Amino acid sequence: ARSLHYLEDMWQPLHTRAFFPRQLAQAGFNPETLRTRAANTHHYYEAWVAHQLAKQQRSGAGNWVQAIREADVGTIRSVKDATKALATYSYKNSSALLEANLAYWPKRVTRSEAIGPIDSRLLDPPKPPEGWEKLNRLTANALHVTAKGAKGFLAYAYRDAIAEPRPRDPDAGWGGVTDLD
Repeated sequence: ARSLHYLEDMWQPLHTRAFFPRQLAQAGFNPETLRTRAANTHHYYEAWVAHQLAKQQRSGAGNWVQAIREADVGTIRSVKDATKALATYSYKNSSALLEANLAYWPKRVTRSEAIGPIDSRLLDPPKPPEGWEKLNRLTANALHVTAKGAKGFLAYAYRDAIAEPRPRDPDAGWGGVTDLD
């Protein structure tokens, strides 16, 4: 389970790019301030995703739940190639997701000087603030790709451990990942 969690994290774009270089200047070239601001944005985003996903799961509907349910089993032929493909996907999408997060969250989150507790009122505002649609769409895509990959890795692990004889050379295995997007 822990290994699958780390693999799932690879699909999350904010795990491959925590900040833009321009944010270093905004933080006064202070690495600790930058780390704090990046951590706050990241923690708020993850709390928002968990809150919104739980809400959709309770109702049994929503575009994130649908994105996860509709994800096919990704074709994983080699852990090495799949890992490279996941990193490429995440990095390719990191700028858009980071921009959407910076636009969505209030300045008290993105410009805070200290890591603080999550203000739950910000996770489900009565009226979605500007940038909600874009952040929602990008998150739905990331959840879809994560679900597809997680299902693929589970199928790969099943094949590798139970159903098929193990190849002598692990990298010669089943090839690469070709159908993530």
